Amino acid sequence: MNTPTYLRSLTITAIVIAVIAAALFIGFGARWFSYYGWAIAVLLGVFGLGTIVLKRYRALGLRRWPVIMWFIIVAIGAIIQAGFWYAFFNSGSTGLTLAAGRSFVMPLLEPVLMPVFALAAALSAWIIARGAMLRTPTKG
Repeated sequence: MNTPTYLRSLTITAIVIAVIAAALFIGFGARWFSYYGWAIAVLLGVFGLGTIVLKRYRALGLRRWPVIMWFIIVAIGAIIQAGFWYAFFNSGSTGLTLAAGRSFVMPLLEPVLMPVFALAAALSAWIIARGAMLRTPTKG
């Protein structure tokens, strides 16, 4: 996969993910989207963009395991987000226990969430940009 194909594939995939996310937002509403929509968009990104990045890294002869590990970590975070809210809304009175646990944990996590999200976005951008900046080895 050459650089123009890589960039075009990333762009088209990102647009498709944005359109799906917008359709979910419009179709299900802002409240539903805040619980599940972001997680769905992230999972689509992990699988869609991750596949493209891994193909590019293979073409460049770069190690793919750090990229795979990073995308697995991001996917686990999205699954936890959606899973928590699914359990909360579908577990009846047990949801109160989840709410209580969340009310204890969130004040401790809130100060570090934005720096962690910023770091995650920067690392993801670096992984994607690294694939665009390197040249495909020539044969011959």
